[in-house]
This record gives sequence, C-alpha cells and structure tokens, in this order.
Amino acid sequence: MKCPKNFKTKALGCASKMLKKLLKNIIIPKDVFEKVIVPVFVLKAFNLVWFIMFAIYGGAFAGLTVLARKKGAGFGKKLLFWIMTATFAVYCIYKAILVWGSGYSEVLVAGGREPACIWTELPFQLCNINLILIPVGLLFDSKPILSFSMYMAPVGALLALIMPSYGFNGYNMFLPRMLGYYITHFIILFGGLAVCSFGIVEPRLRDFPATVITMLLLTVFTFLINFALRKTGLAPAANFFYSMNPDGNPVLELFYGWIPVPLLYEISALLILVPYMFFYLGVFSFVKRKKPGGEDCGEAAQV
Repeated sequence: MKCPKNFKTKALGCASKMLKKLLKNIIIPKDVFEKVIVPVFVLKAFNLVWFIMFAIYGGAFAGLTVLARKKGAGFGKKLLFWIMTATFAVYCIYKAILVWGSGYSEVLVAGGREPACIWTELPFQLCNINLILIPVGLLFDSKPILSFSMYMAPVGALLALIMPSYGFNGYNMFLPRMLGYYITHFIILFGGLAVCSFGIVEPRLRDFPATVITMLLLTVFTFLINFALRKTGLAPAANFFYSMNPDGNPVLELFYGWIPVPLLYEISALLILVPYMFFYLGVFSFVKRKKPGGEDCGEAAQV
C-alpha cells in the first residue's frame, strides 16, 4: 500500500489503514479476531472479565481502606464524601447517555419492555440512592442514614452485579452504558463497605431499629414517587425499590405471593433484612476481636 503524496496531511489515515490491514490479515486473522478477541471484552456475570473487575475492585478497596485507617476517621470521611459525590456526577452523565445516546431504549423495546426515559432512571433504587444518602449522611453526621447505607448499599450493589439488569449482561464492556453501570455499582458497593472500614461508623445492635425505620421510610417515599409517576403518565412502569411489584425478582415474587399488595408485600423482606444485619454485626465483631487491641471503627469528625 502506497502512502498519499500529501504525507503531512494524510499520514495518520495511511498509517491507520496499514495497521488495520496488518492486524486483520497478518497478525490477527479476521475470523480469529471476531471469534476470539472480541468475546474477550464481553462482560457477563461470572465470566473472566467479571472476575477480573472484582479483583481490581478488591485491590482498590483494600488499598484505600489501609490509607484511610492510617490517616484517621476524619480523612476517611472526607475521602468517602468526595468519592461518592464525584461518582454521583458521573452517574448523572451516564444516565443522560443511557436515555438519549446509547441505544439502550432499542435494546429494551426489542426485549418487549418500555423504552428508557429520564423518569425511570432517577437515583431512587436500593443501590444508587446511596450515591445521595452517603454524602448527605456524612455532611450531617446522620447515624441512621449511614447505618442504612452501611447495610443496604452492599446488598443492592452486589445483587446488581451478580444479577445485572436487562441490557447490561453479555455486552462489550467498553459500551458507555456498560462502563457506567458497572463502575457506579462497584463504587456503591465500595461506599457501603467503606462506611465502616474507613472508621466512620461501626455496626451496633442498638442502631438496628433506626436503620429499619429508615428503610421503611425510604420504601414509602419511593412508593409515593412511583405512584405519582404512574398517575401522571410520566413513567407508567416506575418501580423504584420494587415497591409496586417484584418485576421478575424470584425472592420478591415469593413475598408477593404471601401478600399480593404493592408496598405492603415488602414487609416480608424483614425476614431477610434482620438476619442479614445480625450476620453483618457478627462478622464485624469477629474481625474486631481478631485485630490487635480490638479497636472500634469509632465516629468521625464532620467533613
């Protein structure tokens, strides 16, 4: 292949064509590229790429936790505040791309679902609501809010990573919607765990009632949002916190079978929530006893 005469203006295009031809026909044959290389970047729950992302997350979480513990609870609080605030900004950009420029609506419609709209992508799900709650809890030093996020953010984010929502499982990891989905959920998982690991709040049995009440209030709040969005026609399928229906979730389907009434059926979730909180407390107490001096997470200074 000969380069154009006007080398200065067209050298980049020439080099690109030559490289593409080289990769396609010499280094990586086309069939190998399509069957071997492309699938490597497909992100699906429990495939190799998924485990690599979890490994990267675990390393980052451990490193930042060590740093925060060395610097003190005040530093950890400020660090977590800015991480979650920056992530919320990224989340807003990601949702705008998701609704208006990613082809996500076409994927939903092809699957027999309602197209995406800004009203159904508000940050009021069990996981992403913590992008708001954690910074607010840190600013106002609210123990109930931080305790709620400490318990529920890891659950909501982990469920989203293990059982990705429709349109986020089995696609190229570099699609904008895939990057936005997984980055935000990994950081939400990080933020919930960091509330304690950074030395900001420790789980205590006496905080259980306030945490459960916070959970109930948020569930009622999201139910009212769902009701308003459905009645006004802005989002006929709004279902934040799954307070309207189980939407295919097998565990919630079981609860809905017991109490087939929107919102009220989620009272049954306490059968899982309370034992989970005791388990969390037990793990924390075990780790604390194993640490030299059995130091507490303690309370942090305000941001």
